[in-house]
Amino acid sequence: MKRSNKLKEISIIVILTLILTSISVIAYTKNEQPRQIILNKHISSNIFNNIPTDIGSKKIVWDNGLHEEGLKASQYDEDWPFDCFQADDFLFDEPTSIDGVKWYCGYWGGDPEPFDWFISFYLDDGSNQFPDGLPHSPSFAGPFCFTDEVIEKEQTEPCCFYMKVDLPEIITFEAEEKYWISIWGQGPLFPQCGWGYHSDFLLNPAVWGSDTFEIIYWTPGKEVHGQHHDMVFQLVYTANNPPSAPIIDGPTSGNPDTEYCFTFHSTDSDGDNVKYLIDWGDSTTLETDYYPSCEPIELCHTWSEGHYVIRCMAIDEHGAESNWTEHEITIPRTRASSYLWYESLLERFPILNRILFILK
Repeated sequence: MKRSNKLKEISIIVILTLILTSISVIAYTKNEQPRQIILNKHISSNIFNNIPTDIGSKKIVWDNGLHEEGLKASQYDEDWPFDCFQADDFLFDEPTSIDGVKWYCGYWGGDPEPFDWFISFYLDDGSNQFPDGLPHSPSFAGPFCFTDEVIEKEQTEPCCFYMKVDLPEIITFEAEEKYWISIWGQGPLFPQCGWGYHSDFLLNPAVWGSDTFEIIYWTPGKEVHGQHHDMVFQLVYTANNPPSAPIIDGPTSGNPDTEYCFTFHSTDSDGDNVKYLIDWGDSTTLETDYYPSCEPIELCHTWSEGHYVIRCMAIDEHGAESNWTEHEITIPRTRASSYLWYESLLERFPILNRILFILK
């Protein structure tokens, strides 16, 4: 009897080992039809020639590589239930902000219907080997959901894509702190979906987690299928440039209480709309609406006598500010105003009239 029990234990261990280290397992669909769940999907090598140089005008601040050797199952289906997640690490030398993510993904095992894709960011758990938190409750930021309509895609195979999304907020990471990222598709099994991987890992290899397959959050990939791997992704940031200092065209002199008009225009190298903040030099200011880059706008103002410095700044729709530009205008005292001053002086000091009469 003891030997029989021992054989059963060995059999269970062998079966579990085969499940975790193989590239596929058998599952039953909701109509009780057996289907293969593939954890490691190989991709044909011709896509190595299709790596995009860029998807969108973004600066790459972390490059984990866009070359892929295959797809690792990375999917959540609440109704099945089915879950399989990957996480990979990154680190910056200085405080760094991102506002977008690129990655490689694909579908297999059924008719591909576009899934919503999710991204979560984690702090390290202090071990320097694993993330702190779970995909749906990360310790740093997210999960962020992206519908198919907002994902920018470049197709490489019938069911494989490079994808890029703009994050709903700018995320800033501290220097010399390790962070982790998870990316997964959320949709019904089948089809399956996966996140691209390769074997050229930069920091720690990627880690796995799955309640469906009883893979502890988090487990090194080598313990799941016998080899280390890294995930395919880039973290990017829009390099927003400020608009040019505005050009002010208009008169340099005039009369009191007379309206004078000026044109203001600024160029934004990113093509962003710009607004103008104007200081008329007499303690009054004006902030305009947004206008297209390079489009001149005309604004008018009146002054009393004096010398004034008009100052103008352009601000783009992302808040980047130009340098100030100055334009001077002088409003001299007119003859009429001088005569009124003279009359006022005589009325105030009647004796002056007598002195002037005697001098005549």
